[in-house]
Amino acid sequence: MFHHFIKLTTEDEINIYRKVYAESTVYFSDELIKAKERQSLLKSYETSELSKEQQITQKIVLFDLGNQIEQGELFPFHSYPINQIGGLHLNLIEFMTDIHPIRNTSEAEYYIDRLNLFDEVFKATLEILQEQRNNNIFPPEFVFHHVIRQLNEFLNFSYEENPLFTVFVRKIEELNISNEIKNDLREKVKIALEQSVNPGFKNLLLFMEGTLPEANKHDGVWSLPNGDDFYSLRLKVYTTTDFSAADIHTIGLKEVERISTRMRNILDELGYDKEGIVGDLMNQMNEDPQFLRGLDDRAFFRNTYFTAVDAQAGHGATSCFAAERPLRMYSSNSSRNLLIKLCTGIAAASESTHIVVPSIPEATLSSRARSSGPPSPSSIRARIFSNQPVPSRQGEHCPQDS
Repeated sequence: MFHHFIKLTTEDEINIYRKVYAESTVYFSDELIKAKERQSLLKSYETSELSKEQQITQKIVLFDLGNQIEQGELFPFHSYPINQIGGLHLNLIEFMTDIHPIRNTSEAEYYIDRLNLFDEVFKATLEILQEQRNNNIFPPEFVFHHVIRQLNEFLNFSYEENPLFTVFVRKIEELNISNEIKNDLREKVKIALEQSVNPGFKNLLLFMEGTLPEANKHDGVWSLPNGDDFYSLRLKVYTTTDFSAADIHTIGLKEVERISTRMRNILDELGYDKEGIVGDLMNQMNEDPQFLRGLDDRAFFRNTYFTAVDAQAGHGATSCFAAERPLRMYSSNSSRNLLIKLCTGIAAASESTHIVVPSIPEATLSSRARSSGPPSPSSIRARIFSNQPVPSRQGEHCPQDS
């Protein structure tokens, strides 16, 4: 909702937004009503009168709306609006620093107006979190620990460390305005940080610390109330099928076996140890100096690519992999990660453990307003946003370990 702000020019407009945020649980009900209205409208169209493309579109949208309605009716609070990779406390900062434009004095004032709404936004989110608490829905314990750490880091920032301040200062320095105006704007941002932003973060921190003893001791959504049914719905949403978890697990195992067999054949053709485990061999290749190339060695990658294409066109797919040994570059870093996941079975869904699905607020998804300057992930900001463990089927997973 926050990213739909275009400008705040009067106290009346600010009060309207405060009212919306203060009624966040009502907002969920309104969204459910709207989804049902859209569903009814789409169903009113006679399918036979629609073009083939329109029929496909109708079917897709009805599928999405049906899932949205089912979740809204049965699982309105089965999500994690505060989590360590996409929570409100992170998305608001990203929106303000990366998306919010400051191309003139008016937009600088709008920036400050929005900072002054942070406490209201956090209050609305706390209302949702309290409703989740009433329904005995809590994120896994490891999510609590990471979020609490992130909140403490932010609250301990000095002005010179706080991205909401430093990015603002950098952007207004590029404006053709007097130093007096710049100083006034800087002081207003400091006041907003002290009177609205930090109190909002502090209230969220108090809630997270206060409910930590109630954190979910399990990582999977199966442990939530009616968790198995919710998991089945999420499987339907993500796979667009009615397959059960066991069905998808079986398909995953078969795919792992198929891909591993194909990789085994390729490795055999290249003369690698026939007794070695595919995953181990891929690890060895990734560490082999002959396959480690610098990012600047573009000619090597370009020539190798065209060699592979020519080999495949002239001799078939097999010779593409059996040609010169440099073709094994395909096992370097990124593809190595993918292949190891497939070989070790991590990619196969488990029927006994379930996906933790965090709610990713929409604040960073809009391209309605873009910053006039490039994003500025300072080392401090990078500490907050990067390399955070994320929920997965097995529990906690770090991107840098991929």
